[in-house]
Amino acid sequence: MDAKESEFVERFGLMYERLGANRSVGRALAWLMICEPPEQSAEDIQDALQLSQASVSNIMRTLQSLHMAERVSIPGQRRIHYRVPDNAWETMARSRLREFDEFVGATELGRKVMAGKPAASRRRIEALSEWTSWWRSRYLRLIEEWEKR
Repeated sequence: MDAKESEFVERFGLMYERLGANRSVGRALAWLMICEPPEQSAEDIQDALQLSQASVSNIMRTLQSLHMAERVSIPGQRRIHYRVPDNAWETMARSRLREFDEFVGATELGRKVMAGKPAASRRRIEALSEWTSWWRSRYLRLIEEWEKR
């Protein structure tokens, strides 16, 4: 990995860490976005990022669960390889939309819990309900616009 690649990988890792995720997950995702060839074995990732075999295994499971990496088989090679799927970002956005759906559902339950309480007491949950519904609708529109492009 050259200096510019390393800078990108490290910056992406720090960004992931600031967002509350594991820095190594961000580093591995960044590497998979810029590496050549785009399919990398666990050993390739381990060597490039100077990580342990166990760390790479855990990181790749995490990235697969987020639909940000997929396993691929390369004819003639016994090792499993990983790559960023072509639709990774759309899949991630749809996953985030499902999280909004859960949040909206939880706030609706909160509204039911607060039904019949004084208006002043309901204000907080009502504000949260409005906020989550508004953001969910905007987020859905953004996803749809992206998919149409």
